[in-house]
Amino acid sequence: GSPDCSKGDAALGLCGDDGGDAPLSDAQQGLKDKEQKVAEQLTKQEKASDAERAKVEAEINKERLAKAQNLMHRLSSTDSLINQLVHHTMKVAGMAPHTPDP
Repeated sequence: GSPDCSKGDAALGLCGDDGGDAPLSDAQQGLKDKEQKVAEQLTKQEKASDAERAKVEAEINKERLAKAQNLMHRLSSTDSLINQLVHHTMKVAGMAPHTPDP
């Protein structure tokens, strides 16, 4: 330790190891360990909830995709029905006898 450090200071953990951090007292170390554990616990929970959120989002996206595909299918069916109708109408119109002009 530094020469200008009294025994009392050292006991309180006030003396640094030459520019390093002061050594922690048992109570401080205990607190630090607890904080570390809590932080790790929170990180685990956050990761778990992130994974959960990702799972839910994936489910929602799957449903959205299915709905979109269903909609596309219905639209293209409607589209082909309209085409058939148009062709049929034109065919009928082509076959219809023309009314003579008055």
